[in-house]
Amino acid sequence: MPTCWNRAGVLLVLPCVAVLASAQRTKARSASVEQAFEAARWVEDEVGIGVTWKRAHFDVLFGAPQSLCVLHVERPGRERHLRFLAPEPFATVSTLEQATPAGAVAAVNGGFFDVSTGTPFGLLIQNGELRLEQDAERTVAIGVDRRERVHIEDRPPGTWKGMRHARGSWPLILRKGKPVRPGGWGVRDKRHPRTAVGLTSKRAVVLVTVDGRNERAAGMTLLELATTMRALGCQTAMNLDGGGSTTMWLRGRGIVNYPCDNQRFDHGGARAVADVLCVHAPFVIRVDEDGGAFAPVDAWRAGTHEKCVGGDYVTCTATMGADVRATFSVRVASATRVAVEWRWPRVKNAVTRVVCECELGELRDSNPRFTPNTWARLGELPLPIGRTDFTLRPVGEGEFAVDALRIVQVRE
Repeated sequence: MPTCWNRAGVLLVLPCVAVLASAQRTKARSASVEQAFEAARWVEDEVGIGVTWKRAHFDVLFGAPQSLCVLHVERPGRERHLRFLAPEPFATVSTLEQATPAGAVAAVNGGFFDVSTGTPFGLLIQNGELRLEQDAERTVAIGVDRRERVHIEDRPPGTWKGMRHARGSWPLILRKGKPVRPGGWGVRDKRHPRTAVGLTSKRAVVLVTVDGRNERAAGMTLLELATTMRALGCQTAMNLDGGGSTTMWLRGRGIVNYPCDNQRFDHGGARAVADVLCVHAPFVIRVDEDGGAFAPVDAWRAGTHEKCVGGDYVTCTATMGADVRATFSVRVASATRVAVEWRWPRVKNAVTRVVCECELGELRDSNPRFTPNTWARLGELPLPIGRTDFTLRPVGEGEFAVDALRIVQVRE
């Protein structure tokens, strides 16, 4: 009898050991990816209120070269929301051509589709209208309800109808912070370009594109994609269409990843797709000091500060009667009302008051409590289509240090 009990105990313990070992491997992989992300040299930009984008290239990630774009959207609500777009009738149109007229600040490609007809596979709800729901035992989808809450779940068919927007795809790759292994991963889990969407514990939305099919970007397996989403702070995540469809677009920048359909590592290989996931928010145009023009040219000096945009700034000693100025050019595609803000670093004897001049008038901050390394709002004005030059001039004497200028859309 004792021998039988010992054998039974071994049979019970072995699966537990295997599960524990798998969990430890997953945790170790995520920690390694997190370290790689922290060490990477990301190109970053603020594209909307609560919407930030970054891109990085890795010589080695998961044992291969990788290229990633990450879009982080703070918890959607009144100021930020997600929308799915699909042509009427169904057709294939590029991500850029769908997102631009919709007024989005960012977009990625949507779910899988029939390339010959442009008909999406699975679920599609647009503006509260159920446009498509194909028969399936379960539907993995991202949905946006009427309170702008985002859901990424695996549900029975017919239970997504209360959503304002929803799109089905496959598979769910992360649930409660752990990779999900649905049937078929063993066959399908090869490296490809990928697009994914995830939710963090704070209900922020994370959109990711992974480039691939190139010697400079290997692409990822679904397990590697799940590990990446977990390292980016997601608790839940799902895979969207990938391959030649993988595309990320930003207002003012265009395509920012490296779509592979033209077999070149550039921004011109985006495939026409059936639908796109758009991010809507008040837009932000941020111009670092590298994009400004400064006069007198010889009087300005470069400096560095970890809290500055891009890690650097310029400074000039302003004296009585000196014509010291910093000029930034901004271009918009449609007329709108904006707020103008500027930022300066903490330097000794800093000038903290400025006048902002442009062809539309003059703005002057009236709040002496503004502090370094924060955005100081100078005022609001209507901005016409095209280019507008903004010139900052110091009020008073001292070190006139300039970090960046920011234009923020004001919703009326």
